[in-house]
Amino acid sequence: MPRLLLALFLLTASLINFPALAHDVKDPVCRMSTDTDTTPFREMVGGKTYYFCSAACQGRFDKTPAAYLTLAQRLRTGRRIYALTLDSPHPASAGQPTELTFSIHEAPTGQLVREFETVHEKPLHLILVSADFGWFEHQHPVLGSDGRFRLAWTFPRAGRYYLFTDFTPADGDNQILRAVLDIAGSGKPLPLQPLLKVDTNAAKTVGETRVALLCRPQRLRANHQLTLTYTLTDTQGRPRTDFQPILGVMGHLIALREDGETIVHTHALHGVQAGSYGAAMLAMMQRGQPESVPITADMVTEHGPRFSFKLTLPKAGRYKLWAQFQRNNQWLTVPYTLDLEP
Repeated sequence: MPRLLLALFLLTASLINFPALAHDVKDPVCRMSTDTDTTPFREMVGGKTYYFCSAACQGRFDKTPAAYLTLAQRLRTGRRIYALTLDSPHPASAGQPTELTFSIHEAPTGQLVREFETVHEKPLHLILVSADFGWFEHQHPVLGSDGRFRLAWTFPRAGRYYLFTDFTPADGDNQILRAVLDIAGSGKPLPLQPLLKVDTNAAKTVGETRVALLCRPQRLRANHQLTLTYTLTDTQGRPRTDFQPILGVMGHLIALREDGETIVHTHALHGVQAGSYGAAMLAMMQRGQPESVPITADMVTEHGPRFSFKLTLPKAGRYKLWAQFQRNNQWLTVPYTLDLEP
């Protein structure tokens, strides 16, 4: 049998064993959304295919699959509720290190949660944003033996800050909880309202990298899946193809609504090499699917210049997006602001 026909035969056989879905599904380990069309991490148990965001999640699943499947069944029947407590031993002042302590409690019992899944290499992701949306940080407090997370951080200016904790309890769903922190200090404080202006130009330069964002479909609507493709080049327009994984993925994307409460954290789709078996499989899996924006190999390059995200935002309104990539061991944060219709 010719090599191409053999490859297509094997591809068709693999699709029978691993049927694709036209939407994201939940990774049974980290409980984050995972794209079934692009992830290479999948396996069948009891006639059902399970999809994973990373090799790490799939490896943990393989050690105790029955435990994760039992948990998934329990979570389908009822979502656990959690509460966040933020403590600081001293008044927080701009320009001075502030000791932050985060604790997660079950509601309504108040019991401290001590065990967490490792999600993209960390048990907790902390997103810090000033109330005017002009300052952004993505950090990772350390989990202590007492079950509490700690981080020493110096805030640049007086004003209000939003602190979003993204975590997955060992026996609960992935979720994001918010705390509000007011920072004292001399000088004019930060505005309490976001100062957001929609980016009408899809191209911008961040440091030494030129970035172009393509949002599809053209009409951006709440509760409809968007596909965001970032193209990264040098300032002369030459493609950058040397990006590195950042916390286990090729890109992070944070979307925060102007209300300061509605937030979504998602990750770049898994990359494939153009002309490869993976690219052919990607095209085959999406054939006949009702995706509004089919994903092609040129939209999900392995190390650049293009990275794509699937994003569904729950409310209409104005959002600021921060996409994060890594090159030369340095994080690159790219902000954009867009409007969503109802």
